[in-house]
Amino acid sequence: MLTPSVLPAARAQTQQILASTLRTDWTQFEPMAALRCTCGVALPLVLGVATGWPSVGVFGAIGAVSVGFGSFQGAYRGRVAVMLWAAAGMAVSIVLGSLAGHSGLAATLVAALWGFASGLLVALGPAASFVGLQSAIGAIIAQGFTATTSDAFLRGLVVFGGGLVQTLLVVVVWPLRRYPAERAAVGAIYRSLASYAAGIPTLVTTPPEPNALVAARDTLSDPQPFARSTQLLAFRALVDEAERVRASLAALATQHQRLKAVGDEQRIDASATLAREVSCVLAEIGRAVEAGVDPDESPACWAAIEANAAALGEDLVASDVLRRRLHAAWRTSGVLNSNGPPPAPAARTVRTVPLLRLPPVRDAANTLRANLSLESAAFRHGVRLAVTLASTTALYHAFSLPRGYWVTLTALIVLKPEFQETFARGVGRVAGTVLGATLATVVTATLHPGHATLVLLVLACVWSGYAVFRINYAVFSICITGYVVFLMVLAGGVNQSDIVMYRIVDTALGGAAALIAYALWPTWTGAQARTLLADLIEVHARHTRLLLSALVDPSLYDPRALMTTRSAGRLARSNAEAAVDRLLSEPAGVQPIPRETAVSIIAALRRSALAALALHSVLEHQPRRTFPWLASLAVDLPTLLRDSASALREGTAPPTPAFVLKRPHDLDAGARAVFAEAELLADSAATVATVLAGHTMHTRP
Repeated sequence: MLTPSVLPAARAQTQQILASTLRTDWTQFEPMAALRCTCGVALPLVLGVATGWPSVGVFGAIGAVSVGFGSFQGAYRGRVAVMLWAAAGMAVSIVLGSLAGHSGLAATLVAALWGFASGLLVALGPAASFVGLQSAIGAIIAQGFTATTSDAFLRGLVVFGGGLVQTLLVVVVWPLRRYPAERAAVGAIYRSLASYAAGIPTLVTTPPEPNALVAARDTLSDPQPFARSTQLLAFRALVDEAERVRASLAALATQHQRLKAVGDEQRIDASATLAREVSCVLAEIGRAVEAGVDPDESPACWAAIEANAAALGEDLVASDVLRRRLHAAWRTSGVLNSNGPPPAPAARTVRTVPLLRLPPVRDAANTLRANLSLESAAFRHGVRLAVTLASTTALYHAFSLPRGYWVTLTALIVLKPEFQETFARGVGRVAGTVLGATLATVVTATLHPGHATLVLLVLACVWSGYAVFRINYAVFSICITGYVVFLMVLAGGVNQSDIVMYRIVDTALGGAAALIAYALWPTWTGAQARTLLADLIEVHARHTRLLLSALVDPSLYDPRALMTTRSAGRLARSNAEAAVDRLLSEPAGVQPIPRETAVSIIAALRRSALAALALHSVLEHQPRRTFPWLASLAVDLPTLLRDSASALREGTAPPTPAFVLKRPHDLDAGARAVFAEAELLADSAATVATVLAGHTMHTRP
């Protein structure tokens, strides 16, 4: 019997799942990329129909559709590698699936093996997970279309050919469209910084968003193969300047808060105006980089920045650094404009890596081997997926369900490692399938389409699916259901009304199987969140030690080491916050770390990151100034953070914070700012330890 306290929680969880299912993000609408992928699907489909082999064209389209989704992964070489691996994996899977479909036992075994491999590959990241998923999809679809050995190999070649066409369409535009990924990534950084600067007058208390910087560095690590070295260096310089601007903005934000506390209206207005003008400059740099044009000159904007920075005087020690960084970024963005002079021939990049680099096979093998344990969420997901796919395959063979492979296929697509994604995707898949099948029925009943019209309908659904698949999964399911129905009618051999009925019933069965499997053996995010939060605390400890030691003794100032730990901190924070977001979407009471504890740690470390950025700006502005009264804190604070990380991993109580930061007498404005930021660092570390101590106290038996 449900208790009164359980009902509100269940209702809230249901509302959260429905809200996630209905959520749309139209910023992810990509019509041109969808058109490119649709052309890749059209080629094998039209050739198959034109030559009188529509079923062969269907398999070519299947390969092209699946591999086309890989074109949304990575930037350049990485994207091509993912697509080719997916094409090869699907081709092999189609061959084996076509042969295994003759026997229920063989089909069940293949479904189990491919399901386990697909689940385990989650441990290697999104690209490997995509390849594993597409390969499993190929094996399951092929089981519904048994073939002789020669026909199976022909299908595999056709599927690989369809994937190859998609890959070639991606590569062929590289010389025509210069640096689209780099421009988008770097532009996103400056738009993010502009948004942060605009929020400073409203007393923003969080550090600038790190995700755009992480994404940009990933993009620049996979550069345009036909890029010129001068352009690549300019993109990298813009990212480096963004790092420095980010630190100066954090210093401006904390200083603005202190001015508000003091009540100095004149300087408050100056810092607020400075932040708004800086926001305009950053937004213009982002626009110019994305559009490939010179930034619009705005003397009034620059004059306002100079005047308000001067009005702040010593109250903003990083103002001079901020102005210099903005000017440098402004000039560098002009190097990238489309109307600028071409670089000298000698400046072209010498390709030192092949177009397709072999993946780090040894590292991947070691990672997979390390995950062969029930302690691994990826391993548990692989086992759960294997059992689910084997069960659904055995059942549809035992009961001779028409198009029963759709049951297994739906279970594969719906069942994910995360609770929220599994249940939201399950609801969206079933609802989208019903609507898509209904619409397909109405269209075919009205048009009575022939082969040519069916091809157009298939391509229309394919384009729509590519364009919206990152916007909303339910809408994507509507499009993909229409694609499947029209494609099956084009292949022949089955009545359209039967296809619609089978599709709805089998999708409902597969979705239910996936949800039941997750409910019976869930993989909660809590354990992963603990590890990622501990990683984040440890990175903060390393960065804080380097930062405070350099403020105590300038000879220890190592800009490269600080940049390395700051980059590691951004990545760790991004990973930890994503895990905590997933944690918040799971039912209350199932996590090994309470939601409140995880959120409190994230909040404390955000405050710590803001203070660290401000202190880093001080180091850049005055790298030789010493603050000897920070010496004890430079030792005690990193130690407390490391002990807190160990306590979080082991589930033990961290030590009680024992350090006290005493304020020296006769501090000037710069030293007072440093003391305030150091005090914030100390308070944040103490908060982490206190929160963990409270969590441990409440969870002890």
